[in-house]
Amino acid sequence: MTTDKKTKTPVNINGQDHMLEDMSEVGQRLVNHAADLDRKIANLNFQMEQMQLGREAVMSKLLAEIEAPEEAEVIETKVN
Repeated sequence: MTTDKKTKTPVNINGQDHMLEDMSEVGQRLVNHAADLDRKIANLNFQMEQMQLGREAVMSKLLAEIEAPEEAEVIETKVN
């Protein structure tokens, strides 16, 4: 029994559509690997953006700390 084209999964590779079910087992696994790697790359890019935003926040606070006038240190002395 062959799978009808309507129920097949189209996969676009380099601008050309291919049907996943028409591919060999190796081809299907490679498509799945490519899709998984694309998801992982997108996730890492998102994490990198989060880290960059976090670093910018830390650097902003650090610069504010450095540029803030130092609080005067009060030294208590005893008078005898």
